[in-house]
Amino acid sequence: MEMNLHTKTALVTGSTKGIGKAIAFELAKEGVNVVINGRKEDEVERMPQYCMTKSMLLSLAKSLSKLTKGTEVTVNTIMPGPTLSENVQQIIDSLYPNKMTFSEKEEAFMLANLPQSEIQRFIRPVEIGRLAAFLCSPYASAFKGSPIRMDGGMVPTIF
Repeated sequence: MEMNLHTKTALVTGSTKGIGKAIAFELAKEGVNVVINGRKEDEVERMPQYCMTKSMLLSLAKSLSKLTKGTEVTVNTIMPGPTLSENVQQIIDSLYPNKMTFSEKEEAFMLANLPQSEIQRFIRPVEIGRLAAFLCSPYASAFKGSPIRMDGGMVPTIF
């Protein structure tokens, strides 16, 4: 999908694995100049990794969005639910017999451990990457300082 992002730059934190990697990949496919970072120097050497709590991250995103008032810069926070990262896939594979397909293992795990999930599967990193690409596009310019929940229906409340 063409998102009109060819002249844009995006900072993607934690972008050497899992969700961050999928976001960086989807943005790069859209022609974005992607600045990446990660925890290990051999994975990426562009910038340091900073750890923070989710509430601190949400507050920072809201504050940064206010600093970009009147510009085309958007700062938002995607809050994903259970995601099928490389590590999660390895864990699920190790929990069930090899004779089961991964889909069967995933279904069994979800039923036993996350029955409240409305999608009854893990969110794929590429899904989060595609959402991030959309949020960076001019088609989502009204999203400013927003926490965007992408949890597969895990959270039972409106807010």
